Amino acid sequence: MPSPSLRTAREHRTRRRGIGIGITRRSPTRSDRDEGRREPWLRTLDRLGLGFGS
Repeated sequence: MPSPSLRTAREHRTRRRGIGIGITRRSPTRSDRDEGRREPWLRTLDRLGLGFGS
């Protein structure tokens, strides 16, 4: 069984990843609702070559 500090660190990373995924999943919907205006998160992903072409 992992030590409590190791388990806590792993849970923290998982939560952060979940937040990033949630933001990424909601952003295209907001963009569609706002007449195609992309929010800063989507623009950042586009600049990094990770954006979604919608």
